[in-house]
Parts: sequence; C-alpha cells; structure tokens
Amino acid sequence: LIIGYLMDTFSTMIVSTQKVLIAVMKALAISAPLGKFNNAVFSITGAIYYITIAVFFIFLTCMIIDMKRGKKKGAVIIAIAFAVLILVNTGVDRIPDKYTEIDTSANKVFELTDTTYDFIDTLREDVDIYVWGDRDDIQETIVYTLDRYDSASKHIDVEYVDPVVSPTFYQDYAEVEPEQGSLIVAGKNRYKVIQYEDLLSYGVNSGTKYVTGYDGEGKITGAINYVLGAETMSVYLISGHGENALEDSFVNEMEKQNYEVRTISLTDEEKIPEDAKGIIINGPSSDFSKDEMEMLKSYFKNGGKALITLNYTAPHLDRLYDYLADTYNMDIHNGMVFEGNTKNYYNQPMYIFPTVIECDLTENISTDNHVLVPYSKAITMGDNVNKVVYTELMYTSESAYIKANISNLKNFTKNDTDIAGKAVLGVNAIDHATEADITVIGSYITFTDDANGVVAGNNLRLFSGITAAFSDGSESRLAIPAKSYTVGNLSTNKSVSYALFGILVFMIPILLLAAGTVIW
Repeated sequence: LIIGYLMDTFSTMIVSTQKVLIAVMKALAISAPLGKFNNAVFSITGAIYYITIAVFFIFLTCMIIDMKRGKKKGAVIIAIAFAVLILVNTGVDRIPDKYTEIDTSANKVFELTDTTYDFIDTLREDVDIYVWGDRDDIQETIVYTLDRYDSASKHIDVEYVDPVVSPTFYQDYAEVEPEQGSLIVAGKNRYKVIQYEDLLSYGVNSGTKYVTGYDGEGKITGAINYVLGAETMSVYLISGHGENALEDSFVNEMEKQNYEVRTISLTDEEKIPEDAKGIIINGPSSDFSKDEMEMLKSYFKNGGKALITLNYTAPHLDRLYDYLADTYNMDIHNGMVFEGNTKNYYNQPMYIFPTVIECDLTENISTDNHVLVPYSKAITMGDNVNKVVYTELMYTSESAYIKANISNLKNFTKNDTDIAGKAVLGVNAIDHATEADITVIGSYITFTDDANGVVAGNNLRLFSGITAAFSDGSESRLAIPAKSYTVGNLSTNKSVSYALFGILVFMIPILLLAAGTVIW
C-alpha cells in the first residue's frame, strides 16, 4: 500500500526519457484514479485498476493459505501474476481518455460538445496547444478538457511546458510571462494566448467577483478557429447617449465568436464603419441627434444588424423610437412591465421570468431554466410592413401589466390606469427588402452579470445567440457557452433517507459479515 501511494511521486524522480518505466509506475499509482472519481470523473481505467489489484491480492492470499497447508507454490507463478497485473493496467492506461473517462458532473463540465467535435473533424491543419505549467500542477478540469482535444484529432497536439525547464518559452508568444495554467494555441501563421483566469466565467455579488462556471471549451475552440484563419469581424458599441457599459463577461463572449469589440461615438464619425458586422446600443438614456439618426438609417438601409436594449429610466426617445415605429412598426411603451403571476417572477414582480420562444437566437438557452428580464419596457409590433418579419423572443403571462408612471411608485399593486395583458419583452425584426436585422430587448439589465447569475448563465446564452446572428457565415456560431458550476441539490424525504441509512449502514454490512462467517 505504501509503495502504491508513493508510486506517483516516485515516477516524477525518473528521467523523462524513460517513458515506459514512467507509464508503468503511473499505471500502478493507487491514488491517481481516486482523484478522478473525486472530480466527478468515472474512470474505466481506474475501475479496472482497483478490480485487478483486488484480484491480485486475493490471489496472493490464496497462495499463502495453500503454502500454510503444505502446498509448495513457486515464485514464478507470483511473478507471472504480477506481470499480468502490470501489462493489463499499462495497456488499459494507453487507451485514449475519451473512451475511458466519463464526465458524470451535472453540467458535463469538461466533456466537449457536439459542436466542438464536428468542428474538430473538419481540421486539415495542425494546431499546437501549449500549457504553461507542469501537468501535475494544472487544475484537473483543464487537464481533462485538454485530454479530450488531444485524443479527438491527430491535428491537435497538447504539450505541457514546465516553466522551470523552459523559462523563456513564452517569449515567442507574449511579452509578459502568463500565469500558470494559461494556454498558448498556435497554428501555422497565427497564435492566441488564453490566460488562466479567462478559462473561468465570473459573477458579481455586491461588488465581489466570484467564479460561476468553466469556459475552457468555449475559449479553446474559439482560439483554434482563430489561429486557423477564421475572419475577425468588428462589432461596435455605440456611446454618447448615456449607454451602459457592457460588462466583461459579455464582451468576452463576443471575442469567443471572433468579434473585435470597439466603442465609438457617432459624433466623431461621418458614418458607421463599413467593417461593422453589427452594432449594440445598450440602454441609451438620451436621444440621438438628427445627424446621428441619419447615420443609423443609412446603416440599416444597407442591411445593418443591431442589438438595442431599452432603459426604463429614460424618457421617450423620440427620434430613435419613432424610427423603429415608422420603419419597423415597433412601438416602445413608456413605463415598466410588472408580472402578475407569482410563478413568473423572481422575488418582486418587476424581475420577470418570461416565456422564451424557441428560435435560432434562443437555441442555446437551457429549457430547464429561465431568462431573467428585470425592469423592462414593453414592445408592441404592428402588422408586417415593407416585408418586415417579426419574431417574438420573450413575453409575459396574461396577468402582466404596464405602469406608465413609475417615478412616484409606492407599491406594485395593479390599478385601473395600468395597461393589462401579455407584454412582449424581446423581439427580432428582419426587413427582407434591405436585409436589416434588429433585435430589441426590453431591459439593458438583462445583459448584466447580476441578472445572468440568477439564471445560471442563460442570459449570456441569449446574448450569444443574438450576436452570433450578426455574422453572415458560420464561424461565429462556434461560440460555446460557459458551463455553470451552479447545480440543483438532490433532496430526498425523511422516509427514503432512513431507508437508505438502514440498508447501507446496517443491512449490507450484516449480510456481508454473516456470509463471511458461513464461509469460514
């Protein structure tokens, strides 16, 4: 047992060129499979290891009993059994991890999605993934993820670079040494550095940043796509009208889609740049000037694409809202939407869990969870005009109501002056005459870390689906949503708990003791 526990440590003392000896020692390390089981990985290799070890020691026990009974057993048989043990475990350990390690975590944290596997199958050029750090020092989930990439294609090679052995290796790719666990994805002509902290997704609670999930697959797949020459496209954040800054997690999501995110003020431009794949107007609180509106009109006439989110504190933005009404027949209601059905809101009736319509923009959203839309305005669509086709993305229940005046709001109770009935909180409009594509969301707060954290990343998935549509091609749709660490708890009632307790703690041990006594 002592040798088995120390085998992994002993293997690190062997010269790296002795690969066969190191493989044998690692295959016999007693704690290695247990570490995988503890990290929600069912390892077939580990299961075979523990079973064969058990069988081997039962065999040795039988040999000792026979020897005490006077039967002579040769050391050759024991040596053969030990050799079989080594061969079986070393051989099984050589099988690619994707066939022997099963991700049993609730959200399949390190298992690759079909999107990534389909993309990897199309690779025709080699890609190297360099991991800055010794494999044993890297966080297990990242190692498991990289093992999947390494075994998925002969065109992907994962190599761990020990900073102690190769301290200057990073200098060909970065000016400053990356933190341990960072990745360097290198193709023939391009490379991309993924810092370790960017492999995780974060939320904010009362100003404190905390880890909410794992974004390894999304970042690695996006980087491979980039280094193989995928087109880098520009998305512009419009500023100058009190727009709200887009938080880092949402900017990072667009960067995974190979977008270069830039901020521009229309007062400094003659027109919206021609390389814009899309624009984002995030919760403006003041209206656009005549000249700025002319830029927007020209942009949409040329088939521009946009995401516009609304600000419940803003007055009626005459030029912007009138343009949406006149050209796309979308009316923006003043006031705020309240949900009257307690099943459709979170804590307070203005934190709405709307019904989400399944379409191309919402396909990444988990059907088991909600999208949270707080402090939202309502959107009304008229009849189709100028070949404009609408798609409702989200709407409330029939119990909802709109309060027009919220400046002196004393309570949330519905009154006679409120507009009652279903309210649309998100809509996509496509003008097939100009190919303009506009998505309007009732609240800019939808795309914030606070709202996104409540629904385990579904708001970010909605955002990703909308921005993916900015691209005319398929490259941006390779964006893989981060996998949340937030899972529901398994709960049982008391009667089931007591029954399981009795079976596992008393009945099974007693039966085993009784069977052993009978055999003895």
